[in-house]
Amino acid sequence: MLICLLATIPLTTVNAKESSDFSSNNLILNQRIKLLMKIGHFPTLSAGTVKDDTLTWSNGYGFYTKLPKIRASNDTIYMAGSVSKTITAAALMQLYDNGSFDLDDDVNDYLNFSLRNPKYPDVNITFRMLLAHQSSLRDYNYTDYYIFQVVKQTIDCVITKTILFKMKRQFHLF
Repeated sequence: MLICLLATIPLTTVNAKESSDFSSNNLILNQRIKLLMKIGHFPTLSAGTVKDDTLTWSNGYGFYTKLPKIRASNDTIYMAGSVSKTITAAALMQLYDNGSFDLDDDVNDYLNFSLRNPKYPDVNITFRMLLAHQSSLRDYNYTDYYIFQVVKQTIDCVITKTILFKMKRQFHLF
């Protein structure tokens, strides 16, 4: 939803005559992004615009870590989650519309590596199967991810408490 709302905000490219217009548009854009982040409870966001394959504007907002607070920037890398599925599916359907492949083609005919389910090595994996999430492939272990998050949060907590303990001791606060 935030992306859709941002897409309605007009942006201009910069040239020497329009630099003051761009500055005011940039200020308005920044204010709107921050407002939408507040409404949507987004702790962090990196955004950009592309024109003719060139990045024309980008900015980072909020903090991408809680402790220590580290500001988001143009270089912040986020876990994409399922966002890439929609983009990939749209790109594949454009290629399908252009006649680049058939939905029931074996994807291995188009890859430079082998993609097979180890439990069913003789069954072709097709574009249709991948797009419908019916390939029976699994590349993600949710238990491992959950354990990773718990460990990361624990480490972050220990680091924070260690830093606070050292500060208290250094400044004789206890």
